[in-house]
Amino acid sequence: MLVGVNAPASHPSRRLRAAGATVAWLAVAAAATVASSVAVGAIGSGILPDAAPPLRPDEVDQRLVASSGPTTATSPSAAAPAPSTGSGPAAAPTVLSSQGGVVHAVCTPGPVIVTAVPNQGFALKPIEAEDGGQRVRFEAGRTRVEVLVTCAGGVPTGSVRVK
Repeated sequence: MLVGVNAPASHPSRRLRAAGATVAWLAVAAAATVASSVAVGAIGSGILPDAAPPLRPDEVDQRLVASSGPTTATSPSAAAPAPSTGSGPAAAPTVLSSQGGVVHAVCTPGPVIVTAVPNQGFALKPIEAEDGGQRVRFEAGRTRVEVLVTCAGGVPTGSVRVK
């Protein structure tokens, strides 16, 4: 019987090296896991320690109107500048919010849409003249939101229709 004649001799130093390499790999993997967990935890904390809470949509609209002035347009087709009456400073635009977007309008003396900004996912269609007002349309898929701006007592008012 020739058992183990051609089999390579199992050397204790080979087993020891393989075990050492496995232990070293496990140690490196554990260190990398701990380091990445610490880094991910730090991302969400301490970056903005004194951050104010997020703004509500109406607060964003008010700040945009206050910072933009009455004749700021989002694009040439999105807004018509308010005509100058030559009688003192222009009135601040009224903010009209809808599901489709935000409209800023003034009465000089008729209604003028100063800016129209679509909400995320909506597209802005051209502003159209309407009997005694101006109409703007926001579209997203099959949803169509129309805002008709008219003047009541020199103040812009909006009626919203969702189709």
